[in-house]
Amino acid sequence: MDHPIVMILGWRSGTSSLTKKLYEEGFPVTPPLDMRPMEGHQPEGHYENPQVYQINEALLKHFNMSVFQPGLLPFVNADVVEKWLGEHPEPIIVKDPRFAFTWPVWTSSTRRPCIFVWTDRETASQVASIVRWYEVPEEAAASCVRMHDLCADLACQAHASLRLDMLEEERDERGTAFIAEFVGRDSPDRSE
Repeated sequence: MDHPIVMILGWRSGTSSLTKKLYEEGFPVTPPLDMRPMEGHQPEGHYENPQVYQINEALLKHFNMSVFQPGLLPFVNADVVEKWLGEHPEPIIVKDPRFAFTWPVWTSSTRRPCIFVWTDRETASQVASIVRWYEVPEEAAASCVRMHDLCADLACQAHASLRLDMLEEERDERGTAFIAEFVGRDSPDRSE
């Protein structure tokens, strides 16, 4: 049986804290991980795989998009995604807000089951956070959030998924319980 790919998405909505919790509980969050704190912005670290970050960045650039000029990528195979997934036959757990836009390429580049966990946040506070940290106009931030939410919702409709509200009581526990249905807590060697 093919091991699943768990993609955690959401923008300024608690993806890092959920991924940190998964890591601390022994889930196989796919290394290497960028856990460096960013003062004020992400004091506990991003818990992102820099290789996945770069792949998503390159995919968006290839289609003339970015998180501030977002859109849903087409359902096409990408050699870079196939190659990276081929190097990781184990269960994969990765986090990147840009999965909201790039998921069609990831799902088209594999036959493995793809599972989505979308950490969501009330729109006004999400927009305010984006304005504060990325210094973009409020209207532009709101448009980006709307597009992110539309694309994330499509991913969740098309695949096994869970949507978590950032303010939900026991949100992380519900997220870890959902992921445990697909991926065990027996973490492989964490040499990063």
